[in-house]
Amino acid sequence: MTDHYSFVDVRDVAEAHLRAFEVPQAGGQRFFVSKGYCTYQQFVDILRDAIPEIKDRVPENATGRTFDPASVYGSDVRRSERVLGLKYRELSETTVDTAKSLLELEKTSVTR
Repeated sequence: MTDHYSFVDVRDVAEAHLRAFEVPQAGGQRFFVSKGYCTYQQFVDILRDAIPEIKDRVPENATGRTFDPASVYGSDVRRSERVLGLKYRELSETTVDTAKSLLELEKTSVTR
């Protein structure tokens, strides 16, 4: 099995689309858009540390698996950084912002 533990913030994807349209040098090219590697365990560790009020809702050991970068393949995003000028958000920012957004949505949702 070949694993792919890649992530990217949706805001970075949106920025890539916009810049691909605006930057003349991007014409006719294709770009990988990815910040890097992550595991489910990294997500839950970030959530447990950064948002204490949900600590009891987040598992301590999400997968029981360890992460070996040599066992996964990745994407070369240097062209998206060079041509589009992208600067990718870190996993912690992506995770925390997503969780906060979902928590706000949860407060406003009506249970049926």
